Amino acid sequence: MLRLVSSARSRLLRAGVVRAAGAVAHEATRLAVRESTFLRSYGASSLFSTSDERCRDGPRETLALNHPKAWRKAVYDPMAWQEAVKPSLLKFLELNKHLMIPVMFVVPHGDEAWPRAAWGYPLSKHAAWLRKQWREGGDRIDPTQRKELDEMPFAWDNSQYRWDRFILPALRRFYELNGHADVPAAFRIPLASAEWPEHLWGQYLGCKALNIRSHGNFAKQVEADKDELERIQFCYDSTLYDRDWREKVMPTLRVFRRDSTTVM
Repeated sequence: MLRLVSSARSRLLRAGVVRAAGAVAHEATRLAVRESTFLRSYGASSLFSTSDERCRDGPRETLALNHPKAWRKAVYDPMAWQEAVKPSLLKFLELNKHLMIPVMFVVPHGDEAWPRAAWGYPLSKHAAWLRKQWREGGDRIDPTQRKELDEMPFAWDNSQYRWDRFILPALRRFYELNGHADVPAAFRIPLASAEWPEHLWGQYLGCKALNIRSHGNFAKQVEADKDELERIQFCYDSTLYDRDWREKVMPTLRVFRRDSTTVM
């Protein structure tokens, strides 16, 4: 009797294990199908992979990372935007505090910090395409994507982006903290400072201010925001030395000369 009970119990346990294993396998298959929809639609294992990965994975990997079909297809694909491109842009922003994508940037392959669907994707080419379309009027950019890009915000024009995101906010903050915007040439925004926004930490604001005064950097932006720069007392049209000579030394000399003449 005990043997019969034991045998029946073993059969039940084995059946339970098989059912559980089957359920796990079914769930894994279901998840695999769900998460690979994007990859299958692109053949992403080949389109987004490097030549080294092709050698390791075998002959089926026939297209290099920089094959034009990958990103040229993705720029018009809503699924590519949602599963690969948009998450990658947001991850880049999180890690770098800006969206000025380097010219040769590719989403790291095998790095779990990045969306798996985008591993090996040439994000820089996609970003360059977006900027090109924007310069041409933006008609080929999906309106929903355009709105989401503006909200990030995406760097449509790198010079304007640097000005709007870094330089002008940093000058304003310097003015708030010091009561003027005569940024010393060697000034660097301190790291991990509670007084400064995180995305400005480490910026060489003094060097940037010097280049604006001495070399005319960001001339277009300076002209557009002239009123704001005057409000925060930023000297943008000459060096601080020339400004001080013009506004402080010369008036003092004129007063001295006038008073001396009066006394004589």
